[in-house]
Amino acid sequence: MLTQILFFNTSHFAITVFTAFTFFAAGLLYLDSWQLDKKGKTPLLRSLGFFF
Repeated sequence: MLTQILFFNTSHFAITVFTAFTFFAAGLLYLDSWQLDKKGKTPLLRSLGFFF
């Protein structure tokens, strides 16, 4: 019982960290694409959405 709780808690933490890193990377990519063409505001808003 205790080992199952430890395993599930650790796997939940790892999935959460991986998800946070994925959203952060997507936000950086959208921010970088916005810096190439600053006319459109959509990539800027999407990057802020991924960061939050």
